[in-house]
Amino acid sequence: MQPAMSEPPRRQPAYTAPPESAPGALTSEEFLFHMYRGSELLQEDRVHEAKEEIENALRLQPRDAKGQALLAMVYFRLGMYPRAISIYEEIIASFPSENSPRINLSLCYLKTGQPERARTLLEEVVRIEPKHERAWGYLGLAFERLHDLERARHCFERAGQKAMARRMIDQAVGSTPTEGKAAEPAEKTEVRRAAAEAFHGLDDGDASFTIANGVNSDAVPAGGWQEVSAAHPAVPPPARVPTLAPAAAPEPIVVGAPAHRLPHFARETTFAFPADARVALVDRSVLVRVHNGFGVRLDLVRAMIGPTAGIQATPLFRRTRGRVEDLWLGSSTRPLSLVTEATRLVLQATRDRRLAPVLLDGDFVYVREDSLAGFDQSLSYENGRLPIGEGEAANMVRVHGHGYVVLDMPAGFGAVEVTSSSSVVVRRDAILGWSGRLVPRALAAMEAPVELRECVAFSGDGCVWIEAPGF
Repeated sequence: MQPAMSEPPRRQPAYTAPPESAPGALTSEEFLFHMYRGSELLQEDRVHEAKEEIENALRLQPRDAKGQALLAMVYFRLGMYPRAISIYEEIIASFPSENSPRINLSLCYLKTGQPERARTLLEEVVRIEPKHERAWGYLGLAFERLHDLERARHCFERAGQKAMARRMIDQAVGSTPTEGKAAEPAEKTEVRRAAAEAFHGLDDGDASFTIANGVNSDAVPAGGWQEVSAAHPAVPPPARVPTLAPAAAPEPIVVGAPAHRLPHFARETTFAFPADARVALVDRSVLVRVHNGFGVRLDLVRAMIGPTAGIQATPLFRRTRGRVEDLWLGSSTRPLSLVTEATRLVLQATRDRRLAPVLLDGDFVYVREDSLAGFDQSLSYENGRLPIGEGEAANMVRVHGHGYVVLDMPAGFGAVEVTSSSSVVVRRDAILGWSGRLVPRALAAMEAPVELRECVAFSGDGCVWIEAPGF
């Protein structure tokens, strides 16, 4: 298996929303309504609901810079750092002279264990704004992660972080690493810790930004950037907040049974996590009892239950031949993250998809990387590439061990059995994964009929899952 390649995010220029007097005034009003509502929900710490409102706004005006900045803030709060990174990179491309989005992007890099990228951005910021204390503080954190404790101490002093500067001195005494030679296990530990949480002495969540509205502001030019607290993400309300016309009174509903009393209705509709299984499928939802951590795609999570509300998620990285890569497991837009503080999760499939929980008992399962929805931390995984002909390959993940794995499959799929006495040929775009001891091989053009070009042959003992609409 060969290591996978990542694709850079596509950049789209941001632009300012048209005025209400434009022909699309109604659309602008709906856009402002969703934006303002999303800002309110974010201030109330209702982040998932805020995400829905802001995404509704951006469906109307997908390139609006203010909406994109607010959405990046939401992704940051949800721990969906790759999505936030993609947006901030687009913002910087559209506003190259502004420093605030660079600082925010650098914090995302620190959250995901990329201190070198953070350092490059922050050195440019402090060159332009030598008195920017937060930038100096984050730069100190980047140097600490890069094991350059002397430079980290200098940066923390410039940031006014005296306690952190003293800590760098204490760490350096008797343990100064040789230049260019850092202990690999210690570095990995620091990288993972940085991905889980930015250092508590610096990260107060105040690292999100939005476009300023003030046309006559002396401090910020019109259309420029101003910092706002992630805890209080201010989107200035429009001059007239659009309201929805009152709906007509509903017709009385005639039913054949009396209404439930509220306590009974609540008990009847509560998700029942089974006592005899840690993972269960209920309609289109999967209920998970977390045991020592669960890797999951956060966009599939509908609820997290834990002892506190401060549930953290650490991005997971690809592994190839036992080596951890600097690429997110899953994809740059839908990465998998490790959730450890939650005790129970409610997952739900997206439209035209369905979730399939599977228990592994020492087995191996191979799936396309974008079809892996979640798995127990007790399971091991390895990334690779499946050759599918013409020099192309599909990103795959092998999951193995004892525990549960959740697959994200099309609405219609099925399995084809492979035995030692037969071989199965599958169209490459229909392959979802396989189990058992199978050997895949891309067919040469001369080996397949014209109608079955671009196919993969499987031999051995096991099953191949294929996409089969209507199955």
